[in-house]
Amino acid sequence: MNTRVKLLLSPARDLDTVAIQNRLKTFLKALRARKLAEDLIGDDERSEEFDVDDMSAFAAELSDGDELTYHDKSRIEARARRFVAARRRSMGLGHLREDERRAVMGLMPDVAAVTIPTEHRADEIAAAIHEEMPWMARSTEHAWHALRRAARRGEPVVIPPVILLGPPGIGKSHWARRLAGALDVPAADIDATKGGAGFALVGTERGWSSAQPGRPIETLLTHRVANPLMIVDEVEKAQHQTSSKGHTYSFTEALLSLLEPGTAASWTCPFYRVPFDMRWISWVMTANGIEGLPAPLMSRCVLITLGDITVSDLIAFATREGARRGLEVASIDAISEAIIQVKGGISLRDVVRMLERAEGLESRPRLQ
Repeated sequence: MNTRVKLLLSPARDLDTVAIQNRLKTFLKALRARKLAEDLIGDDERSEEFDVDDMSAFAAELSDGDELTYHDKSRIEARARRFVAARRRSMGLGHLREDERRAVMGLMPDVAAVTIPTEHRADEIAAAIHEEMPWMARSTEHAWHALRRAARRGEPVVIPPVILLGPPGIGKSHWARRLAGALDVPAADIDATKGGAGFALVGTERGWSSAQPGRPIETLLTHRVANPLMIVDEVEKAQHQTSSKGHTYSFTEALLSLLEPGTAASWTCPFYRVPFDMRWISWVMTANGIEGLPAPLMSRCVLITLGDITVSDLIAFATREGARRGLEVASIDAISEAIIQVKGGISLRDVVRMLERAEGLESRPRLQ
């Protein structure tokens, strides 16, 4: 179930040059036909018998004398182009290239936003995720309350910003992607540890050779869904980035501008330089520990501490996921045995890789 929300905070304008030309041509022909009718009727005492409706009807019947010349059409085309250019400037899109303008205009006048039809449906989604990943119960509960609240209010689904604190390999990012899949909303990942992560988040200003929009804007433009889920991995390791001109860009400060409702409601993209309403994005961040997390970020997010994953949790996950993928019992048993035998423990990421490898092996044609 979907609703519609406005994302691009620019006034809607008709930018179809051909349609505007056609309207101008129709208007000019009608104007000339009326002028011809007035000239033919004249202004003597008998013309007083014609009222406004008679004049309009007479003008509509005239076909001669109102044809447009090449000069007329050229002037109309030039006027339509100037008119469209003025409208683009009034929308704040005059500085964009044609392909960029088309991409941004794809968000107008509004886009779909995913909603939850009933609280019962919210319960079903949360129960399914909890059954699959019971060790993530606290994060599932956080999402569950948000889903029920959205269903009660009839609003788009938005998960309040959350930081999942826990050891590596327990499936924090996997849980977030699973939640996005259950909600049928787009998901995108941002690795906060990589160089230039701040640019990947908000984009790069125009004029740079590597100028481009950030992942959130790219996700909105690609899927045209107002409430995607953004996954920021290892947010505690995010660092400042310094440009070749000496400007310092903070990943955390850039992220705060998208988390704070007041600034997110009218957030200007550095690349497109037009305002977007980013309040509908759900943010799920992961961290291996609280050390390194900036206080301003923690104050704007719900912090959920998660424990380590157990061997029984991993076996149960492999059994359920293997059955869902249609794996043979022998393959699932082999993965379960590997989980038990590996010294030093194994992560959920490793289990997922084993499941994918088993699926690939089983799908290969067999030699006879």
